[in-house]
Amino acid sequence: MRVDEFIDLMRSSGCRYSYVGDDFGGVFVALDVEGRLFSCMDGKVLSRVNPDAFTKISTGGVYYNPGGDGLWPAPEGSRLGYEYSTGNWRVPPGITGARWVETAPGVVNAEIDLINNEGIGLPCRFGRKIEVVRSGTREMTVNVVESIEYLGQRSYGRDEVLLVPWSLCQFDCGAGSRLIFSDGGEGSFWDMYAPSTKQRRIESGKCIVDLCTAERFQLGMSSAISCLRFEDAGRGLVVERRGCGLPSGLDWIDICDRSPAEEPDGRPVVLSAYCDPSGFMEVESAGGCSKRLEPGFKNELRTETWFRLD
Repeated sequence: MRVDEFIDLMRSSGCRYSYVGDDFGGVFVALDVEGRLFSCMDGKVLSRVNPDAFTKISTGGVYYNPGGDGLWPAPEGSRLGYEYSTGNWRVPPGITGARWVETAPGVVNAEIDLINNEGIGLPCRFGRKIEVVRSGTREMTVNVVESIEYLGQRSYGRDEVLLVPWSLCQFDCGAGSRLIFSDGGEGSFWDMYAPSTKQRRIESGKCIVDLCTAERFQLGMSSAISCLRFEDAGRGLVVERRGCGLPSGLDWIDICDRSPAEEPDGRPVVLSAYCDPSGFMEVESAGGCSKRLEPGFKNELRTETWFRLD
C-alpha cells in the first residue's frame, strides 16, 4: 500500500494518527486502531495493512487483525492468559476498543483494563515510546520502548497473575519470502504448535524458513537467538527484529496460546515467529515477568527493528 492510500484510509475511517520520522521514512501510529505502528519508506507502507480493521468493528466472534506492530499482554493462553476470559479465544475488548493519546512527540499511551483467565481484573496503562533513526539512504531503525504499567491497588504473586508486554510485528508474505536466524543449537528454537519441519532447513549454521505455507505454524526461540531476519524478495524488503534483553529482576515466561485449563509452564519465549496461510507473518519479541505484581509496577520491553528497502 502507498503512504497516500494509507493516509486516506485513516482519514476516511475517522482514525486519528500521529507520525514519527521524516519525508523519506518513519512510523505512523494508528491511535484508534490498537495503537498499532505502521512503518513506511520511500512512499510505501512496509507493514501489513488490513483495511477492514479500520472500517469494521471487532467482536468476540470476529477479529479484524489490523497488521502493523501491536502491543499485547502475555501470556496468550493458559490459566493466567488474557485471551480466554470468556471461555473462548478472543482479543480483549480493552485492546480493540482502546483510544490511544499522544502525550509527547513519539510517545503514546492508553488506559486498558485486562481480565485474565482466572477472572482477575487488572487496570493498566499501555505505553509506546518510538524513535526512528536513519542509518542509510534506504535504511532505518525503529527503536520502541513498550510498557505496561499496573494501576491497581492489590499485589499478586506469579501463581495468580503474569503480565508481560509482547510486541507483534506483521508483514505480508508469500512466494519468495523467508525467515532466517542463527541456529543456536539443540533447544534454541522449537515448534509452539503444529510441526514446521517441512518449512525449514539448516544451512551454514543458519535456519532458513519458507514462509509460503498451507498451514499455520509458530516458532519459539530462547535467548540463544538474538535476531530474526525477514526477507521479501518480491518487494526488496529486509527486516531484522531484535530483543534488547530484560531489566534486572524479570524472567521470560511461556507466552503460548494454550488451553485455559493448562498451566503456563512451557518453555520461556524470548523471540518468536508466526506464519499464517492467509499470507502474513509476524516477528515477535516478548518481555519478562516480575516475581510479584505490585501497585505502580511498570514493565518495559525494548525492541529494535531495522528496515532496508532495495
